[in-house]
Amino acid sequence: MVPEEGVFDVERMSPELEEAAAATAFQRERGCLKWYPYREGLSPQGHLEEQRAYEFEERREAFELKMEQERRDFEMKMEDGRRNFEVAMVERGERTERRHRTVMFRVGVVGVVLIAIEILAVLLGAGPGSLLGDWLSR
Repeated sequence: MVPEEGVFDVERMSPELEEAAAATAFQRERGCLKWYPYREGLSPQGHLEEQRAYEFEERREAFELKMEQERRDFEMKMEDGRRNFEVAMVERGERTERRHRTVMFRVGVVGVVLIAIEILAVLLGAGPGSLLGDWLSR
């Protein structure tokens, strides 16, 4: 029979019971975050150095993963920015082209109107040498 956990009266225990109590104590889960399994042949200092090296490597790997993710995020943002810029330039070019066509149409209309006015002025002019004046003087 194993005594209750945490209650040991070693002076009154039989060697078998004492051994069972020790095994229970040694095998009890303690939930320590810093627990590291014992490796035969390593001194406590060696275990500490190995544990620190392991933790350092885990932090280094986590750092590299974080840096890689940040690099990917940055590249995605740059690509999105490039695409948005290209779309904006295409839209701006289209707006500029529409404005250019509108201005050219208006210039053409004004030119036609000016030519029509010039023709009317020549035709309707009553002075000598004008077509209308020459026709009326006949």
